[in-house]
Amino acid sequence: MTRPRSASRDAQRDAAAERMRASRERRKYGLRTVLVDIHDDEVRYLVSRGHLASHETDDRNEIANAIEQVLVDLTVENANDQRSPLRGT
Repeated sequence: MTRPRSASRDAQRDAAAERMRASRERRKYGLRTVLVDIHDDEVRYLVSRGHLASHETDDRNEIANAIEQVLVDLTVENANDQRSPLRGT
């Protein structure tokens, strides 16, 4: 006699499968997910530079978005610097 599967076990399996699907989808586009520890001073820096609103300092998603935007800005800035006629390239 087989035991009936619990609904919570099925839900856990479905959630894990969805996380893996999302992870594979991100990797397909060259994206990686990383866990980063940041200090309160760094959060204040994001606010001082206008990347994060002062009322968002406890919102992990907004902090992540701010860090992502800083990285995008740095990437664009670096690409522009490498094409600069002042660099002789």
